[in-house]
Amino acid sequence: MAGLISVETANNVVLKLPGGVELPVLRGDIASQQPSNRSLMPEGMETVLKPQDVADLIAWIRAK
Repeated sequence: MAGLISVETANNVVLKLPGGVELPVLRGDIASQQPSNRSLMPEGMETVLKPQDVADLIAWIRAK
C-alpha cells in the first residue's frame, strides 16, 4: 500500500490516497514502513506543462 501520511497517532496512520481519499491503517496491521524515492507526479508530466504551469504547481505544493 502506498500513500502520503496525513495523520500519525500511537495507534494508527492515515494515508492520503489519489483522489483525496483518506485511509486509516492500524499500526498493528503494518508489517513495514519505508519512504519512497519516487514522486507521486506521473512520469513525464513536466514535459507537457508550460514553464509557468510548472511554477504554479510548485507554488501550490509549497502552500500546502
